[in-house]
Amino acid sequence: MNYPSLVLYLLLLPVVSTFTPLGCASSAPRLVSLRAEKTAIVGAGCFWSPQEHFAKLPGVKEAVSGYCGDAKRKSPPSYASVSSGVTDFVEAVQISYDPSLITYEDLLKEFESVNDSAPNSKRQYKGVIFIQDEEEEEIAKNFVKPNVAIEPATKFWKAEGYHQNYWPKWKLRLPVFLLLLVGSGNPGELMPEVAQQAFFYLYLAALVAAVIERKIDNKVE
Repeated sequence: MNYPSLVLYLLLLPVVSTFTPLGCASSAPRLVSLRAEKTAIVGAGCFWSPQEHFAKLPGVKEAVSGYCGDAKRKSPPSYASVSSGVTDFVEAVQISYDPSLITYEDLLKEFESVNDSAPNSKRQYKGVIFIQDEEEEEIAKNFVKPNVAIEPATKFWKAEGYHQNYWPKWKLRLPVFLLLLVGSGNPGELMPEVAQQAFFYLYLAALVAAVIERKIDNKVE
């Protein structure tokens, strides 16, 4: 594989890997956990960083970026509608966890460490602990601060696919984007013109791939 092809492969891999070919979803056996799994929902500012943080914790099975907090809304929102302020949704993370390995209180301690909301943050980025029962409410009361509120959990809508695992994907992409940008500028005229053109077109392809991802992986569920 030549160098331009390798760069393009690295750029497109995170996009392609988010899709499952038809017929593959049920081709492999699934392991069923015998442990009782629970969920927690929190809003801690922009959901990209908290989602990555919670997903790495021992005992956490999955962390999903999404929207929560609008009890009146019965249809799925979009990132654009949430950002515009026409809804009461908060960017939130739904955490599926094994309570025998990590407790709800442990998760809220982690929430404190990643919550970057402010008391005057817009609704979209509010710090919120979405409680689902009385037990969660009693624990959550110990974490109320000027920038943290407690609210009953409403339906959680899983955000668009391009928001899922956002930082892990872009931590790979950004260095490649930077490399292509620098290469297309041909600093110091160290590369032949054909190499400069290759970098430029690969950079454009990378931008197009990022735009396409947002267009085709935008389902909220």
